[in-house]
Amino acid sequence: MKEKELETLYHILLLVVYTVMTLLLDVNILLSGGGVTAVMLISLVCLLCWILHFFDVKDAKGRLIFYVCVILGVLFYYAWFDQTITDIPILLCLLIVILSRQKNKRLVVLVALSYILYLGENIFITHYLNPHTEQIVYFRLALGVLSLIGATIISLYFMRLYARDENEKDTLRREAENAKNETKQFLSNMFHELRTPINVVNGMTELMLSGERSEPDEKNLYTVYNAGKRMQREIGDILSFSELQSGHFKLSEGKYEIVSVVNDAISIVFGREQLGLDFAVDIEPELPRTLYGDARHIKKLLVIFLDNAVKFTDIGGGYLYVSKRDTDYGINLNIDIYDTGVGMDTREKEKYNRGVYSADGSIERKKGGLGLGLYIAHGILASMHGFMSIKSSEEGTHVHLTIPQKIVDPAPSVSLEDVSRFHALCFFDRRKYIRREVGEYYYRVVDHVVKDLGVDATAASSLEELKEYTRSEKFTHVFVAESEYASDPQFFESLAEHIWVCVFAGPDFKPMDGSRISVMIKPVYFLSVINFLKQAAPGSKPQSLTYFEDFDDIPDMHGITALVVDDEKMNLMVATGVLKKFGAAVICVESGDKALEACEEKDFDIIFMDYMMPEMNGTDCMRQIRRLRHGFYEERPIVVLTANAVSGAKEDFINDGFDEFLPKPVGIKDMAKCMKRLVRQL
Repeated sequence: MKEKELETLYHILLLVVYTVMTLLLDVNILLSGGGVTAVMLISLVCLLCWILHFFDVKDAKGRLIFYVCVILGVLFYYAWFDQTITDIPILLCLLIVILSRQKNKRLVVLVALSYILYLGENIFITHYLNPHTEQIVYFRLALGVLSLIGATIISLYFMRLYARDENEKDTLRREAENAKNETKQFLSNMFHELRTPINVVNGMTELMLSGERSEPDEKNLYTVYNAGKRMQREIGDILSFSELQSGHFKLSEGKYEIVSVVNDAISIVFGREQLGLDFAVDIEPELPRTLYGDARHIKKLLVIFLDNAVKFTDIGGGYLYVSKRDTDYGINLNIDIYDTGVGMDTREKEKYNRGVYSADGSIERKKGGLGLGLYIAHGILASMHGFMSIKSSEEGTHVHLTIPQKIVDPAPSVSLEDVSRFHALCFFDRRKYIRREVGEYYYRVVDHVVKDLGVDATAASSLEELKEYTRSEKFTHVFVAESEYASDPQFFESLAEHIWVCVFAGPDFKPMDGSRISVMIKPVYFLSVINFLKQAAPGSKPQSLTYFEDFDDIPDMHGITALVVDDEKMNLMVATGVLKKFGAAVICVESGDKALEACEEKDFDIIFMDYMMPEMNGTDCMRQIRRLRHGFYEERPIVVLTANAVSGAKEDFINDGFDEFLPKPVGIKDMAKCMKRLVRQL
């Protein structure tokens, strides 16, 4: 229970005791023939104390002192009656017990000493205590005094123990907080050091994959690349787990496009690795184009659950659907992920729904990974005021996420002009899939293209029916899966001579020599289907199109000179290779001092600055560069390169004066996006 709640509870307990005491005193006054005025006055004072409590008048400590003084004053009146002097110690002991939990020694002592005042009242004013008083009264007085002294000593003793215990707890809390900070710093440094070799592996592999290579080399390179990406994600999970455990986790909100976030998550989980699964990715076209929220952590959530769907599904496939529900504050972003994989038992579902992390020998350990995903997801969703539900059985798992988001641009995320031009024919034979749900997943994507965008589409249930449709109707596009194409390749090749034919397939799929079909690499993405319709427009000549991932044209940096500052030579090699691919002239230096010297001697159009460098960090170096040569670099973009993935890092760097933020490892795609924004300013 929180300290504030305990304090309120003690106040209520004290007032309840006071109220009971007031009622007994009122009865005693009336039975003794006292006046009604005294009864009303005492009752009104009690009512006043309750009013002060409910309206939270002044501070709690001041009210407590007032309550105690009022009670002692009422007891002074109570002591006026015969024989009541022997009853007062009972009330004072009870009051001392209550006050002992308030850690106020002065009030305890004041209450104990007040009995002397009541004794003096009976000796010198009422004369109840005199030489003729019965001995039993003095015996009861002695017993009351001893009880009061004992209660006071015990209360003071326990208050002292409590204070010492609190001091020890404060010390432990400070030590724990220091340990958390040290752990966070250690993890941040460790993250930086571990990501340096990962940066090299992933960066150099990307560069090698972008060049000429043999098929065996390509497979080997993708194996290395995917292993590096997985290691990068595991290290990121460790850091996120540490932030959530230490209470340092915070969101990094800004404007973002949900379509881009989903696309990035798909690239991270699937990449170009053939998983042997059929997966469909679907988006409600009416989703607002631009939202306000934490895009990085929404992408993290997508990666966690998509990765789990792939990891625990050996047969069949999965389906992702991103939709919305309009609200007063914007929208509820709804994310649904289905898979046909291994379900969870009741114990696992309860643990996962509560977001509990528990290292054990369960299926998580058999499938690999650290088992941090669900814990991290719960922490992220709680910070976003969202929620999650998981339904699982032997048939598969359904994860539902709801995240409140604000709307920046309400325009639809996906649109298709002049839909009347399109007439699509689709064929996904449910009978050929081990799990019939896979065919349903594909048809859901088609169904949303038809219902949400208004595209005219027809679904064939068999190859014979498809052939009959092509003979009786005119179509602009035909969509089939890899196995459906394999059932009669010659027929589909003949169709491709005058109709756009698109096959959803894995990266190992090889069409016939001279084939004109278009290949869309799985997972089947709603946006890729729309882009295919736009590019393969009716009336244009069919040709082979291959979609590995949505990737904008690389930026043109010819004539631009870039300075790269990093204390790690291998990082300089990767950054240099990426920038030269874009056409930039690149100069590299290994320290902040050398960067200052280079900027004094030469004009640079753009600067890439590593943050964690010895002697001079990136922020200090950036600020000094801004002041060089009468402010020559005030308007030149300086981009921070950092492995610091702690929440809120991007905002901190931008506030420090950097123009852009690129997390390591720096990939070609991330660099291209950044450069497209900055090249316009150069």
